[in-house]
Amino acid sequence: MRIQTVIRKMLTEGCGKSIVDSGSYFGYQYEYRRKRNLEEDPVMKLDWVYGTDGSLDGMITKSMYHHMCQHLHYEADLTRKLNRFFRKQGEEPQVNTDMFEKFVKTMKGYLLCGSDNTYNHDSILDGCFCYTHFIDPWDDTCDYFIVCSHNGAAARWGYSSPKVFNTPDYYGFMFPVTYLDCENGCPDFEFETDSTSFKFDKKDWSDKRTPGKIWMVNNEEHWEAHCPECGGRLIATC
Repeated sequence: MRIQTVIRKMLTEGCGKSIVDSGSYFGYQYEYRRKRNLEEDPVMKLDWVYGTDGSLDGMITKSMYHHMCQHLHYEADLTRKLNRFFRKQGEEPQVNTDMFEKFVKTMKGYLLCGSDNTYNHDSILDGCFCYTHFIDPWDDTCDYFIVCSHNGAAARWGYSSPKVFNTPDYYGFMFPVTYLDCENGCPDFEFETDSTSFKFDKKDWSDKRTPGKIWMVNNEEHWEAHCPECGGRLIATC
């Protein structure tokens, strides 16, 4: 199965309704995603906000769909084994890191690394997921993850059923970084961030073409930043 199909099904999987979730009022993530063509969504989004102190704040996000498709490979056999493990315990597969860790410990040749939720950390992704990380200590070509994407509204509830993946790029998957580059490939400007926001002080930008300063242009009520060197539009890349 194509990784795009696996990820799309996971991110749009219904998570039901719960009294602890606010989705009945605001809507659920899986409903929002079903209305969009995730493949056609931009990989990166960049918005600009003026700070009260005259600074310029860039708000940047990366599509979790594109990020997962870029870094993950589906482990169908391990996913089936995980599902069988749950059902032997009398449960349907669901988000449960205690069970995930017990499952990993039953498999010979694998080493448990730990579990967490990306919601607990700053990330440029436009969504979050719960995961358990494990490795084959005799194979350093990839890391393994049991993943449940958050498909509800409040992060404490509303997750997909678990799927197992591997990634050859642990740091690229877990710690996504984005760059602010000149669309003309100007070699004299580059800005890197792993946060959802970054700030340019008032002295660093201008609403007029000024040498050495980022140039802001209001393009039909949408602000765009331009390279201080060549004037090319600044875009988010990864």
